Amino acid sequence: MLMRRHKIGALPVLEHRSLVGIITESDIFEAFIDAMGLRSGGTRLTIMQRDSVTIEKVVGLIYECQARVLSFSAYRRDCVE
Repeated sequence: MLMRRHKIGALPVLEHRSLVGIITESDIFEAFIDAMGLRSGGTRLTIMQRDSVTIEKVVGLIYECQARVLSFSAYRRDCVE
């Protein structure tokens, strides 16, 4: 968040005060792509749930349907009804 807020495109990577590399916005974007499983193909399912529905309930329903989940991500977003 600090990188975005301050428009920083890269950071030094230090080990014992010695520069061992640089991490860039592209590196972080690649990590996000890998974490989301976007290269694995399949179908992306987006579920907008009410506060009364927990993530555990959603995962339980997916399990009951015997679906194969390659990656799972959850975040809170204000929803307009």
